[in-house]
Amino acid sequence: MCDEEEETTSHLFLNCPFAIAVWHGSILEIRTSELNLNTAKQWLLHCITTSRHLEQYRIYLQSLFTILWSIWNHRNLVLHQGKVPNPIEVVLTSHSLICRYREAFQQNQEQKINTSQKKLQTVSNQNWQVLIKVAAHRNRRSKRCGFAFEAIKLNGGTLFKGGANSGRHSQYMAAQEALVEAILKAKDLGFCRIIIMSNNRRQV
Repeated sequence: MCDEEEETTSHLFLNCPFAIAVWHGSILEIRTSELNLNTAKQWLLHCITTSRHLEQYRIYLQSLFTILWSIWNHRNLVLHQGKVPNPIEVVLTSHSLICRYREAFQQNQEQKINTSQKKLQTVSNQNWQVLIKVAAHRNRRSKRCGFAFEAIKLNGGTLFKGGANSGRHSQYMAAQEALVEAILKAKDLGFCRIIIMSNNRRQV
């Protein structure tokens, strides 16, 4: 972006009376007239780097860019549809969008927490007998795979473990081979209620 374009962008989003009024009246209450930074790009980079310590960093950035978008959208309506410039309308519109985002973000976080709690509750409520951990690895040079497994009892003690090189060229298939062998060992020892953990995403 050339100097002239940067100057125009800074004037549009930060320094013109309309933008100054919007930022001052926005939910962030920023006084752009007091900024010492030369361009809008420098200001945005400054905001991003200095706000990382904030607890609600993601929401702050979303608010920042929502206000920028609202200014840009209103400007287009003024230029192309003859709308009368109204900074209060931009402030109210951006505020409404920011509140909606915060509600959606909060609901999403609550859903994640509830889902995690339900999963934990489901596991803890079952009378599991043994935990089997399965891992597979593919050697880049030989392009062959190996696997390992370990069965752990509820008290934390190791029930059995094993591992071997596999003729499989697929890490997933090697993990499957390890899983089958470990489950058969557990079944032979009389264990039926088993939790499986694996380092292979596809297998999980």
